[in-house]
Amino acid sequence: MATVAGRSGLSVCAVRCSRRCLAARWGPESAKDAVEILWSPLRWLTCLGLFRGGMEWINPSPAVRLYLERGVVMAFLLGLTWLASRLTDLGMNRLRTALQARHRNFSTSVLPMLSRLTKLGVLLLATAAILNDWGYNATAIVAGLGIGGIALALALLGKEQVG
Repeated sequence: MATVAGRSGLSVCAVRCSRRCLAARWGPESAKDAVEILWSPLRWLTCLGLFRGGMEWINPSPAVRLYLERGVVMAFLLGLTWLASRLTDLGMNRLRTALQARHRNFSTSVLPMLSRLTKLGVLLLATAAILNDWGYNATAIVAGLGIGGIALALALLGKEQVG
């Protein structure tokens, strides 16, 4: 029970400190939103770090350790992807509010597409990192996808010119 109280006290202290730091830079309302948006992925990554530390303390057998380490790496990379996605949302929201008055069409049409492409790129990088950690040759997979994309683009270009 004492550890739960200590963890919640530490969490409250971390939230207050991050709100103060962000409020000094962005203002109090934006700081509150940023902490609420970033809190879940940061909590996930912290729990994974604690779990990894617990794995060292328990010292599982080598076969179990292999699968646990791969699972933790996958969960960690997906947590980083989640955090990057949330940071992208924060950045795009701030950019959208800054551009709303002068460039309304740009902020409503291009920014959502840019946000999705950024999130997709981060997800693809995380997937390649997970595959690389599992022992697959990620560079060959990425090169194959690039060659396939070029072939598809040339096929569609040829279809437009013929048709």
